[in-house]
Amino acid sequence: MTSPDRGPGFESEEAARAWEAAEEALRDLVLQCLDRSGLRPDHAVLDLGCGTGWTTRLIGAFLREGRAFGLDPSALLVDRARSLPAPPRVSFTQAPVEALPLADASLDRVFVLGSPLLQQAAEAVLAEAFRVLRPGGRFLALLLPPGLGPAPPGAEPAAAPEPAVWRERLQRAGFSGAAVEALEDRRQPQEGEEKRQALLLLGDRPDDA
Repeated sequence: MTSPDRGPGFESEEAARAWEAAEEALRDLVLQCLDRSGLRPDHAVLDLGCGTGWTTRLIGAFLREGRAFGLDPSALLVDRARSLPAPPRVSFTQAPVEALPLADASLDRVFVLGSPLLQQAAEAVLAEAFRVLRPGGRFLALLLPPGLGPAPPGAEPAAAPEPAVWRERLQRAGFSGAAVEALEDRRQPQEGEEKRQALLLLGDRPDDA
């Protein structure tokens, strides 16, 4: 499995500011993703590629009995996430995506909410997500077009593969019900702006897996 390149660009204050600035732009798309997740207040949830943690805190605010784990390979981004106020059932960890420090079949939901990690290391992300999900658990990812969402300073925007490629990747990783759907921001764009759009990736770990 390939390890994502989280080089010096992600270990900078500029990168942290990019994550924080993305909250307003991505909030409605993220909420739509959560709406499709079947999330329950007692679920154990991983927010993979959490950056500075705003998506993890959003999930954690819904959980009354469960837990939300935010994980990112960048130590600087995780330190920033830990420094900000969060619901009591939220925690943050710095770790590589190809070796998540979580037990097999221990989670109900795994999210990748706009993080570039999925495009950088699709095989590793999908394999580890499948491993840590309980049978019947669900993987959901918000895949952003070039130029929308956080990216390391100076990085060239990468074009996303076609939906059929992602569906095949989900199936190859073992997920059932693999689907790729188009999402559109429900808010009116500001004058001169275009509607923000993204792809939603979904897949379930089969009950017998």
